[in-house]
Amino acid sequence: MLLLSLNATAQDVNKFYPGNVSCMKGLSIDLPLYMENTNPNIVALQFDIVTPQGATLSTSSSENKVDATRAVDHRINIRKLSSSGDNRYRLILLSPTNKPFRANKGVLGTVKMTIADAAALEEEQNYPLTVSSVILSDSLGNNVMTAYESGSLSIGANPDFVVENVRLTGNTTVN
Repeated sequence: MLLLSLNATAQDVNKFYPGNVSCMKGLSIDLPLYMENTNPNIVALQFDIVTPQGATLSTSSSENKVDATRAVDHRINIRKLSSSGDNRYRLILLSPTNKPFRANKGVLGTVKMTIADAAALEEEQNYPLTVSSVILSDSLGNNVMTAYESGSLSIGANPDFVVENVRLTGNTTVN
């Protein structure tokens, strides 16, 4: 009889993905940034993201927020990569003191995304938020990323209000 010994080891899962969001033209929304990680020593995240034309990400530190339940002293830095010719941005979430993110699942922070009124985006359509060049760094500088996914933007339909047959009664005044 042959006895086999199987050693089961847990695989690291260190996955990053932006949320799937819905927004109407002329408005802004907070795009959530998620990470699921079994490695408890992840201190920083870097990735590139491409938004559809007419959808822009804010580069203002006052509009982009880290989530206090996951971040210690982490900060979000974002810049548009102007030489890319598309709406490509590079985002970095890092701890200046090399502290790891708390917990192992959930929102790391949010980035403000604005959809221009004149954006050539069709209502009730989905557009990709394409992620690439993902790095999940541990405190030694190793990229421990095992998976990532892109997100999506759904353009909501603006309400079509038509006011008809208005009747004023009693002591009603119109200014």
